[in-house]
Amino acid sequence: MQVDRMKNRRLNYLVGSILVSVGMLVFLLTSISSIAAAPETSSQKTSMIDDTTNDRWRILADMQFGLGSPGVVVLQNKVHVISGFYTPGTGNSSAQGVYDPLTNSWQYLWGIFPMPRSDMVVANVSDKLFAIGGWNADLETVYSFTHRFEPGLSEWITMTSMITPVSGAGSVVISDSIYVIGGFDGITSTAHVQIYNTISDTWSVGTPLPKGRTQLEAVLLDGLIYAIGGNRADGDSNPSTNIVEIYDPGLDSWMDGPPLPDSRASMVAVVRQGKIYVIGGTDNWASSNAVDTTFVYDPSSGAWTTADPMPTARSAIQAAVISDTIYVIGGVGELGAGTANEAYADFEILPSFTRISLDSPDPSQSFQPIVVNYAVTSTIGVPTGVVTVTTNQNALQCSEQPLVDGMGSCEIIFDTPGTYTITATYGGDDFNLGSSDSEGHQVVKAETTISLIEDQPDPSLVGQPISVTFGVTSTYGIPVGTVVVTVSNSLQSCADDLADGVGSCALTLDSQGTYTITASYDGDIAFAPSSGNATHLVVESLKVYIPLVRREE
Repeated sequence: MQVDRMKNRRLNYLVGSILVSVGMLVFLLTSISSIAAAPETSSQKTSMIDDTTNDRWRILADMQFGLGSPGVVVLQNKVHVISGFYTPGTGNSSAQGVYDPLTNSWQYLWGIFPMPRSDMVVANVSDKLFAIGGWNADLETVYSFTHRFEPGLSEWITMTSMITPVSGAGSVVISDSIYVIGGFDGITSTAHVQIYNTISDTWSVGTPLPKGRTQLEAVLLDGLIYAIGGNRADGDSNPSTNIVEIYDPGLDSWMDGPPLPDSRASMVAVVRQGKIYVIGGTDNWASSNAVDTTFVYDPSSGAWTTADPMPTARSAIQAAVISDTIYVIGGVGELGAGTANEAYADFEILPSFTRISLDSPDPSQSFQPIVVNYAVTSTIGVPTGVVTVTTNQNALQCSEQPLVDGMGSCEIIFDTPGTYTITATYGGDDFNLGSSDSEGHQVVKAETTISLIEDQPDPSLVGQPISVTFGVTSTYGIPVGTVVVTVSNSLQSCADDLADGVGSCALTLDSQGTYTITASYDGDIAFAPSSGNATHLVVESLKVYIPLVRREE
């Protein structure tokens, strides 16, 4: 019965994920087929803080692709997510994702993990990562491999295999040893306690669990190992259990512990602030029903309580703790939420940091639109709310622009040259204090172009009035002011004020010849000067030729 459940596990998860878009499925299958050793890549996908829940949970940057039952461990204050099975669909990932809580961003090492698998034990001992056992869904095989990863090597080293291959085991680290507890051996749920000495690279065994289980969790609290929940071998309609058993490594013996408030398997359990947190999982392995609950065990009272639920109900999840913040990553839920990354902590109202990343072009011209980009960050999560952009021209330029993924943009316009200060002010939200940033900006006069539209008539007669029409244009705005028209080798001139950028005036030339008519715009406070000219011909008189017609006699 247990073997059949393990073989059908992928199908159960796929059914739970059927609402995921076809586009996502195609992307994931493409990723599976193209995984190979490649340089480190990075991606950052920010997402909004979950305002619909409470201040204990925040939704952080998702993984690039969905994973169920990955290995999750902390190394150098970053969360490493190793292998796991793809959701939705089948196949195991060979990627190693690295999440940085300070930047809320992910990086990926592709194709470096040997023997991709899920449901393995992953542990950090003296800043070395160990990956032990696991399940290959494609081969329907339980592994006994032990691999070690050291920072800087970018490769995994094969170590001594475990005594009995298992997947879905619980684990804790005590000194230099990793305790691997229970798990599935390919046939049934086991009670094995296998102890790996990371210094000598050897395995030994401890006293078995009183009740064999798989998909359980284990934590170390006050020197005792708590083996929590999981699936029993003898549970037909619902193998999931609420059993808690406590192991004393010094005595190598087990005793009963306080049972969970409800059955749980394929969940996560971690220790935070001296208490045990059991989050998510399934209350019925047979139906793959994912839950969002958070149970908390306080050893001082010996009792379990219920805390705020996880934003996304998931099973097949893993978690890590950094600075009293629990990061719950991956898993499978009703909507196939395998990319989810959610954090639990006593969140306070945190300082935010607003930065103007662009004010372009700089310098700009009068009346030229200026693009102002800004971003607001926090020490955890992504701020929401609005940003207002103002200038020292005492004009509100952009009012309450909503942040999208912590970023925003607006356009501002200055109508007068000068040196200005642009200020972006973030008003804060339920989790973040307000902040602001200022940038200097230079504005110059807008460039203009003048053209002589016509000088008629051309040619003209000596003493005949000439109508000169001109226009002044700019890419930004409509120039105003006066245009003066002068003539080469002549004292004649005329002028007119622009109306909608156009003007005209008349002048008279008293001698024949070829002249250059120049229109000059002196500019104004906002527009730069410019000039243009045209050639004009003046003749003494217009000759008219009358053909002679001979009359026939």
